[in-house]
Amino acid sequence: MGEHFKEPATDKIIVRDFVVEMMIGIYEHEFLKPQRVRLNVDVDISRLHYVPSEIRDVFSYDYVTDGVGNIAAQGHIHFVEQFAERIAAHVLQHSRAQRVRVMVEKLDIRPGSVGIEIFRVKA
Repeated sequence: MGEHFKEPATDKIIVRDFVVEMMIGIYEHEFLKPQRVRLNVDVDISRLHYVPSEIRDVFSYDYVTDGVGNIAAQGHIHFVEQFAERIAAHVLQHSRAQRVRVMVEKLDIRPGSVGIEIFRVKA
């Protein structure tokens, strides 16, 4: 009499160690040149009831990475919190996205990295 485990209704799309150069920060020196920012994004997506065979059936990681690039290209962002929120909002616009975790880390501030991680759920 084994336990019965319910299969989750979601799959996870992951983007790891995605680095963009962008204008970010509030200090005077941060307005002078772009900084490297590393992103990790996990998206829980609604599971399909079939195995995808065409690109239109897939939640592409390009949706995440292209969105990040477009947001970064819109101009100077003051806070990593703002960047993370914009990324989360973009991802959750997708019809299959249910939850998202976004980690944003500035790499050029001091040794190591500094940043934020947020979790958001589709309303």
